[in-house]
Amino acid sequence: MRSANQRIWRGRSSVRHDSSSFQDRKDSVRGGQARIVDRVTPQANLGESFTNLAKLILSIPGILLAAMKRVIDTSEALGAVEVPEGHCELCAAVEAAFNEETHQLVLKLESFLRPIGLRTKERHFRADWLPKDETVTEHVALEECHDVAREIFHRWVRKVRESAPHLHQV
Repeated sequence: MRSANQRIWRGRSSVRHDSSSFQDRKDSVRGGQARIVDRVTPQANLGESFTNLAKLILSIPGILLAAMKRVIDTSEALGAVEVPEGHCELCAAVEAAFNEETHQLVLKLESFLRPIGLRTKERHFRADWLPKDETVTEHVALEECHDVAREIFHRWVRKVRESAPHLHQV
């Protein structure tokens, strides 16, 4: 019986493997089939691997840990501004998640510009006068997390709106 840590890779013409995952590999090829004969235990236990994966996921912009409960994920167009890139829409966005184990609310707040126009491809970019993206962490009860997230987002919207040099209604 194989444990969860032992793997056999089979393929037609090649074997795909991560060289750091296996030690002392012995490959045999028979009739066009490739097979790893010896299996070894992984170098790190599952807990360490999960911790490293969580750190990797959290380091990617716009991504929150999947184990957390999503509270809100929204953006708001605040108005239009004229910048060297052309006529653009000023936007504020939030992605919020709640960890039920630690009662921690994590919000990723962003501000960006996007071009206005039917023939313009949508893209997000920043101006020097925009506030930098922020990550806010609060300890709250589950019942309060949605209201707290909305309140923090409304403060962020006000901050982004005040940073704009000349804001026009869209």
